[in-house]
Amino acid sequence: MHQLSMHEFIDQRHAFDQVVAASPHVDRFCSSSPWLIAAKQAFFPESTPLILRGQHGWVPLMHQQGPNGLTLLPLEAVWGMACPLVGPDPEQLLWELENYLAASALPWDALYLCGLDPLGPTLSMAKRRFGKRHRLGLGGVTRRRQASLEGGFEGFMARRSANFRAGLRRAIRRAELSGISYEDHAPIGADQLAPLMDRVMTVEEASWKGREELGIDGGSMRSFYEHMTAMLADTGALRLSFVRREDRDIAYVFGGVLGSDYRGLQISFEDEGANLSPGNLAQAHMIDILSREGVRLYDLGMSMPYKRRWAELERNSVMLAALR
Repeated sequence: MHQLSMHEFIDQRHAFDQVVAASPHVDRFCSSSPWLIAAKQAFFPESTPLILRGQHGWVPLMHQQGPNGLTLLPLEAVWGMACPLVGPDPEQLLWELENYLAASALPWDALYLCGLDPLGPTLSMAKRRFGKRHRLGLGGVTRRRQASLEGGFEGFMARRSANFRAGLRRAIRRAELSGISYEDHAPIGADQLAPLMDRVMTVEEASWKGREELGIDGGSMRSFYEHMTAMLADTGALRLSFVRREDRDIAYVFGGVLGSDYRGLQISFEDEGANLSPGNLAQAHMIDILSREGVRLYDLGMSMPYKRRWAELERNSVMLAALR
């Protein structure tokens, strides 16, 4: 394997993403370059990248000093959704990685492999490969909610409860009577993105998340989404919609499309218009336009109680630690 700098990785990110698309048992969106690069730049700017490319794929890592000594981590280690084992043959890639680390002069003490399917073969392969020489530990389960969009919007609705369907249809009718409109953006040009994201941040500031400083309108979270939306817009993958009342944005929703999958990234709404269920309207509208586009899976991200009503599928991943 040979090592790439962060600059070289960014230059080669389209080639990397093609390999991600052919990698089994990984969250392809969260293992792709927009997610990884944005996370590295926003959350771990001081960590040293260790981006490896070998015969059987890529292993994008970084290293930093941690409680267990020098720790090797995926470029996205905040939520642990990104799997750093990117290649069509994970067993051969693990063999390459182990050989590289054994021969390297890098004095690492802990390796964290995140984003592994707890029931998939890659976890078993990694245990066998690193369990011979290292102590192993298994982290907690990261849960995500996903909804099938097979059958379009009506197919999605048919898989929801009767109460959910009735409530959402009432909200849609009420919105029509209240003069609610929608504004969709895709594709988004480089010159269009900044003013659109300014509108997103204005809504965010007026939301409960913004008021409680839990939103994406400041700090590392803002940096993360600014970096990622720029890369998604560059490839035409970004989808952004606003819910509007009269001449004002009252909600937004945005995410990225990868193949036939959509990864929801953020959704928020002004508290002032909460009686119109703007968050639900934004979510339902995005599902409708994605279905018309041919998207077949909506990944809502980290599992939360409200997402159970919107998504019937669950996807889990775990982290494997190898300690020297």
